[in-house]
Amino acid sequence: MNLRKIVVAAAVVACVSVAANAEIYPHAIGLRFGGGSFWGAELNYQMGMGEANRLEIGFGLSSWSSDGYNWYDNGRRYWIETRHTSFGAFGAYQWYWNISSSVALGGFNWYVGPGAGVGFWSNTTKYPAPYNSPDYNDGGINIGIGGQIGIEYDFNVLGAPLVLDIDSRPTIINIYNGGIDIRPRFDLALGIRYTF
Repeated sequence: MNLRKIVVAAAVVACVSVAANAEIYPHAIGLRFGGGSFWGAELNYQMGMGEANRLEIGFGLSSWSSDGYNWYDNGRRYWIETRHTSFGAFGAYQWYWNISSSVALGGFNWYVGPGAGVGFWSNTTKYPAPYNSPDYNDGGINIGIGGQIGIEYDFNVLGAPLVLDIDSRPTIINIYNGGIDIRPRFDLALGIRYTF
């Protein structure tokens, strides 16, 4: 497909979407969580920026410990445990549209936009006796550049000031401690927010 066809298709989608803008609330606050959340459970805030755009900011924290793994040495089994902790922030600028005014009272919307995140992580590995090795600590900074795309249901159409969504934050460029990894990574999560 050549560039001209891509531009024409994007223009058609934009024209149709502008005609189907959903209502953007001035503020929405809630949680975003799930197995794929970039930094674990996230406190999330959205701010309306006009009739079809909004800004989303999230602050997340994740802390978990591996079940451990077996280290075999001379027929003996040892248990090694690793604890992982990370926290970070993500922001995205979103364009926002209604999917159809005739489906589910017009409550289904979708959104897409560019975004980026920054976070800090650390790992601590504890070694058992008889090794008596000191804990091994590793950590660093991670910067992800990509975007966000999702679908939501606005319960305001039913009289409840809540929005439930499922979205993904695919990052294309990931920078880890100075190294660059250019591969798509997907972050799928569930969000629930109170609108006001």
